[in-house]
Amino acid sequence: MDKLKDNLRRARNVLSGEDENGKGNHPGQFDDGVISFADGEGMRRPHPSVLGAAIKGFFETEVTSLEKYFFKKKHVELENAISNDFKKQGIYRENTKNLCISSGTSNLFNSFFYSVSEPGDTFLTTPGFYHSLVNWCVINKIDLDILPFDSSNNCKISKAQIENWVVENPHKKLRGLILFNPTYFGAVYTAKELEELSRYVQEKELVVIEDSIFSKTIFEGEIVHLSSFQSSCNNVVTVDGGSKAFGLANLRIGWACGPEKIIERMNFHVQATQVNVPHIIKEMALAALNAPSVYLKTNNIELKRRKDYLISSIEEINKSLEEKFSIVSPINVLHSPQSGHSILISLDKLKPKLIERNIYDSIDLTRYFLEECKVAFSPGLSMGFDGYKLRISYGCLGLENTYETSLRYEKMNMVNDLVKMKVIEFPEKDLSLKDLEREISNDFLKSNSIISEGLIERVLPSLISLCNTKELLPS
Repeated sequence: MDKLKDNLRRARNVLSGEDENGKGNHPGQFDDGVISFADGEGMRRPHPSVLGAAIKGFFETEVTSLEKYFFKKKHVELENAISNDFKKQGIYRENTKNLCISSGTSNLFNSFFYSVSEPGDTFLTTPGFYHSLVNWCVINKIDLDILPFDSSNNCKISKAQIENWVVENPHKKLRGLILFNPTYFGAVYTAKELEELSRYVQEKELVVIEDSIFSKTIFEGEIVHLSSFQSSCNNVVTVDGGSKAFGLANLRIGWACGPEKIIERMNFHVQATQVNVPHIIKEMALAALNAPSVYLKTNNIELKRRKDYLISSIEEINKSLEEKFSIVSPINVLHSPQSGHSILISLDKLKPKLIERNIYDSIDLTRYFLEECKVAFSPGLSMGFDGYKLRISYGCLGLENTYETSLRYEKMNMVNDLVKMKVIEFPEKDLSLKDLEREISNDFLKSNSIISEGLIERVLPSLISLCNTKELLPS
């Protein structure tokens, strides 16, 4: 765990523009002039109806009011909407009745660990996890072990991997799994893979937290959950929330369902540590879940288009470097995402040249790009990857390009909602929102220039400078 903690510290330092000792000495991801592929927020502001719900919430006095704590009082409409959403995703129906709502998925993780673990327990996951997962495990006094990276499996946990780990670690107490479905880099588990895991989890009496925060960003097809299988229904808690799909990252709200006993303990932990999620935020989450489906559809079409554009830009870089230095595919896209906001790339073929520049891992490589061309990537080392692997996050690229359109519709919609507090019929509201998705889609296209400038105009010259010797791995 000490090594994982140190990797996290170093990653945060480098993205903050700091050296190994925490002192500023180069550009950081949030500095002016830096193009950041390291940000992981939502890709646009929430649907205008969500802001309208907030305005109404400020005037609420019947259910609760701003001066009240709202302690332990249920938001029945929101809980019904969450439960129905879990049911639509095929989760075991009995478990969809047992809900825990908290201020973000990070707190749900902490509540889960509190509910199921003892100090010294071990949880397994694969590379490609939240940076902060290491700290959550430290806080709860549990061990986090990272299974080996298997590019053919796209960062998914397999039964074979777990069995190998058990053989190699006979003295460790395996308590459970941390499963990301979809994974951080857009791989989606198949029903066959999950069914095999489900039987194993039941047989070994393991507990699992299944993080499905990217479940509504799948480009095509439907999600299948580990918690859909009755064989593991008493072992799995499924987590979702408002940050990635609904644009509510800054409001911090997440929800989970699972076995009654575990959810009861999670709710105890939430009530003991947070009191409750504010009523207004719950109103906004309800509006997000009930927003027109075209909101998510527009986003997912853009995510796939943006992913394809990124990969084509990487291919352009590879072609240029191959022509100049006769090295085949120096940047390797390790998996083409089926969902989500991120691509995982590897520059391992450039290792000899990187070492010559005193670049020994992905954190050093991140620093190189920040210093050389003011481009920020997320280093793979703090997510469990060795070598020279970087995460390119593309979900919120050019977010600022959508603000003018979003704010115009939001303000108009909020005025309409205020009027509707006095006037029942106000049909202009629906008419005025009909062009929102078309305008936002046009705004999204402006992200192309950010990708092109970041990768082609900045990263490519930096790599040409880096490669400008003969010492490279054989093609």
